[in-house]
Amino acid sequence: MAVNRRSFMERIVWVATSVAGGALGGVAGGYIFGNVRRDEGAGWIPLTRLHDILPGRPVQIPYRDLVPDAWRTVWLSGSVWLVAGEQHSVTVFDPHCTHMGCPYDWHGDEGVFRCPCHGGVFDIDGQVLEGPPPRPLDRVQGRVVDDQLLIKPGPWDSMADKT
Repeated sequence: MAVNRRSFMERIVWVATSVAGGALGGVAGGYIFGNVRRDEGAGWIPLTRLHDILPGRPVQIPYRDLVPDAWRTVWLSGSVWLVAGEQHSVTVFDPHCTHMGCPYDWHGDEGVFRCPCHGGVFDIDGQVLEGPPPRPLDRVQGRVVDDQLLIKPGPWDSMADKT
């Protein structure tokens, strides 16, 4: 089959259009369906070794991790309160009071978490003892793998979601 100039140019245009459309479709598909196939280990931040935490003595631990965003990788930082129990159990609390989001602190001499903003008081299990907080302390998802405590911060880390 003889190829003339016109049919050759038509083929070039079709090939170029197909390549451009495929590339654009791949980018759009990755953007739309990119988070569908997430690695189960994704989002878990290694925090500390469990045997380094003394049972019954809350400790606040900061974290910082690189997290892939839609277009870039950003630093996620914050802190959590850990309360270790017997037999390798641990409770992970968000460090903000459930009333207005103020940071609270542990008062070991009294055995309570105390929020300085409006007088909220919580026991070591995060239950409200006094003050205006409407609910117990928020918990953060955590798991232990080979004595390593991993946490999975969620939307509760941002103040915009604490209304």
